[in-house]
Amino acid sequence: MTSEFNKLPADGAALLQRAEAVATAARDRGALQSIATAFETLEQDGIRYALRVVDNLRRKQAASAAQSADKPANPFLPYEPALYVAHVSPGHVLLLNKFNVIEPHLLLVTAGFESQRAPLSLADFEAAAQLNARLDGLLFYNGGGRAGASQPHKHLQWVPRALRPDVPGLPVDTVITPVLSQSRIQHVDALPFAHALQARAPTDTPAMDHARYCALLRAVSIDPDAADGVCENYNWLMTRRWMMVVPRTQERWDGMSVNALAFAGALLARDAAEATRIREAGPAAILSAVTRQAGVSGAP
Repeated sequence: MTSEFNKLPADGAALLQRAEAVATAARDRGALQSIATAFETLEQDGIRYALRVVDNLRRKQAASAAQSADKPANPFLPYEPALYVAHVSPGHVLLLNKFNVIEPHLLLVTAGFESQRAPLSLADFEAAAQLNARLDGLLFYNGGGRAGASQPHKHLQWVPRALRPDVPGLPVDTVITPVLSQSRIQHVDALPFAHALQARAPTDTPAMDHARYCALLRAVSIDPDAADGVCENYNWLMTRRWMMVVPRTQERWDGMSVNALAFAGALLARDAAEATRIREAGPAAILSAVTRQAGVSGAP
């Protein structure tokens, strides 16, 4: 049985206060290693992308290399107690992302081992609903190695919708919101990458969201019920207003890892040289290059 401290706070403000208190203590102990960034905007085809440029991602890479040199490690089993925020359900814990660029950056992790190559389950959506009801942000999942998954243990992620500090919404909202349909799976022509998208409402149940997720996967020719239990190489994104699946063909563009946040409109460069290559290519070309170019199938 969880203690009172372990329970998820009843409202978003209290949850953010707890996350901030945990972050302060974890940072003081060296458990939370936030990554400072410089921010700029890249505007292309009606989307104002957020480009963050960092110079100390090597700290995360060095830690990963040290782990690999010893033996494969699972940072979530056991998780670092200093990064623990709450139990969302008996099967899911909420942690701080150890190497965060955005604050707060929360991880919704299965309490027991489940593979990041497995499809999202109804239990995952039930846990996600608890978080989504309290916090208006972006939930996302990097399904498999080609989708940018950095750990093999299943974890969903949450970040605030303000991926750009000057605008409260997601960069892609500017092209999604005006054409969002309540009745069908759709492809938004202004998004420069393969995807399937559908509107949702804050009151949608976990079962409704799970069914929508499965339909979106099928729309991009991914089987959520594969016999081997593997369902990978896609990114999943969900807000209170929409859900989207992006099929992936490769993890990297020109040596740079691309995960779900890029499809919400946030790109990350490890140094000035990478930032220059991103500016020269343009976000649209990068996102298109790492996705499978396929239309939405089965849409009315």
